[in-house]
Amino acid sequence: MATSRSYPTRRQPRLKKRHWLIIPLVNVGAIYGLVQMISAPAVGSVSPSPPAIKQPAVAATKHFAGNYLSFDYPGSYSPVYSAPSGQFLEVCNLAGRINWLSVAVLREALVNDSGLVYRHLHPERYREIADSADQVTFVSTSPPIERTVFIAHQGLVASLDSLSSSDQAAASDSQTILRSLSWR
Repeated sequence: MATSRSYPTRRQPRLKKRHWLIIPLVNVGAIYGLVQMISAPAVGSVSPSPPAIKQPAVAATKHFAGNYLSFDYPGSYSPVYSAPSGQFLEVCNLAGRINWLSVAVLREALVNDSGLVYRHLHPERYREIADSADQVTFVSTSPPIERTVFIAHQGLVASLDSLSSSDQAAASDSQTILRSLSWR
């Protein structure tokens, strides 16, 4: 017969009661120390900020003189070079901080202009503002606002596209160009 012997087992040491008090006290002390550091006045010196640098004044308007037309445009825009391609005779792209202007010249009749025909075919995207027999304006119905003016002159069509976040900005920039636009 096999007798079973029982060996004494080793007891796991118990944490003494005072250890249970030390852990919360250390946590409370750490939190108290953090609060004291955060609420204490700053240590060190504060140097004055450098004087503001005065930005150079932007010219009210700048001038573009091409082979087919010339005009003034808002001084906040910068020319972006792009060579005429396809049927375009002349192209002037102008980039603002958040706005874009583009003026292009084509040799064609106003009624045959593909941009004009496209806008006529999509009244859900563009609202037409009839200016005169030689000038038609379209405004997009959703942001970003695109304002396009088509101007006919002796077998040529100039299209002025203004892209902006608001119709007021697009109209204002377009009017600056339209007031001074002259054919050569």
